[in-house]
Amino acid sequence: MWFHLKFAALLSIAWVLLLTLRPLPGATELIALLSPAGAVALSVVHATLGALYWWGSLDPPHRLVATWVGLSTFLVRSVLGIYLVLYAMTGPAAMVMVVEMVLSIGLLSAMINGLPAVLYPDRRGPHAVDEVIR
Repeated sequence: MWFHLKFAALLSIAWVLLLTLRPLPGATELIALLSPAGAVALSVVHATLGALYWWGSLDPPHRLVATWVGLSTFLVRSVLGIYLVLYAMTGPAAMVMVVEMVLSIGLLSAMINGLPAVLYPDRRGPHAVDEVIR
């Protein structure tokens, strides 16, 4: 889970850079949909999430709040990305959202897959109960 949280932190920091530097052609169109205050608020939220994910990646079993926030955030971002890509956006801005949607769905599924190891760190594997019984 530590890798997933660090990757999520880097993704959030990438969004901060995308919102402030606008290096991609689709980013300018995407940011044009936001008000200036909305872009600043979105940058602050992503910077905060990045810090939370990085903090949680240092010790995932004891900092579960970062894992739960990550799961809920990537669930919302996946659903919102699917809606925006399929129904609301066109052009280069949609391509930025396609990348965001694919990364969000991938991180959501990876975090769900790694959740048992974080919740039960003392178990050694699927056959740990069999070893204890013997």
